[in-house]
Amino acid sequence: YKLAGDIEPVCKEVLVDIYTAAIDNFLNVLSPKLWPEMQALFTESALRKPRHWRLPLLACEAIGGEPVRAVPAVTAIGCLHIGILLVDDMLDSDPRGKHHHLGMPVTANIATALQSVGLEAICQSNASIDTKLNAIRGLHQMMLTTALGQHMDAQNPKERGLNNCPVLVFRYP
Repeated sequence: YKLAGDIEPVCKEVLVDIYTAAIDNFLNVLSPKLWPEMQALFTESALRKPRHWRLPLLACEAIGGEPVRAVPAVTAIGCLHIGILLVDDMLDSDPRGKHHHLGMPVTANIATALQSVGLEAICQSNASIDTKLNAIRGLHQMMLTTALGQHMDAQNPKERGLNNCPVLVFRYP
């Protein structure tokens, strides 16, 4: 991988396969099988090949791991990313948001369910218990920090400068 500038893999087949594998992994969790709207949102998002979903793949390969071992983490990042965007669009009344098509209740439920599906992808992985726990802790930190940021954004942003923002610090044993 070239790490300067664009993150472009030398072997593009791995990149294509990681998104397809994430879709397959996503569909192996029970809830998405029963929820066509959630399936469509995840598949549509994965087919756009978001660059930041690749981070677990890059980390896995950086330590000599097999790309397939990154699939649960890619799935989790994808689920949480989509859920965050759904909530953000609702809170910001984004005219392009999925909530206009699906309705607020359905969109809110999908956003919440996606968090669970993302964490379940980690739980169902073949990783060690310690690795799963650390991954889940990191994802929880991401969700909590994002929720706090959304909460602060929903307050009067003109009165809150960056200097007044609290910082969450998580310490792991």
